[in-house]
Amino acid sequence: MGADLLQRYREIVDELTADLHLSAPDNALEESLSIQTRLHPKSWKTFEVQSDLGEALLMLGRLDESVPLLQEGYEGLNQNAETIPLSIRKDKLKKAVLRLRKLAESQVQPAEVKKWQQELDSLNDTKD
Repeated sequence: MGADLLQRYREIVDELTADLHLSAPDNALEESLSIQTRLHPKSWKTFEVQSDLGEALLMLGRLDESVPLLQEGYEGLNQNAETIPLSIRKDKLKKAVLRLRKLAESQVQPAEVKKWQQELDSLNDTKD
């Protein structure tokens, strides 16, 4: 039952983040992260939700809140990359890197933008 509930929650979150005109997608993501953390604290999916929430907060201009979520989300995904299904692994890592590049761009940090672009290029150069 818990996995079904979490999957439905993720579907709702995806719908909310796809339409930024709806209010507070970050609240749904925060709840999703809370559930995911309780059920599977070290799962790559938990780190993906963390990165999703970080992006939502960044888009809402809540920079201070987004930074640790984006960084920890990427680090967790990267550290658990071997547990991500091969068919989606590269895509999940690229999304997290793109979010960190957006963060660096929003903070006007050219060195960080370059760092994350190089990481993205490296991911693009690797075979699936």
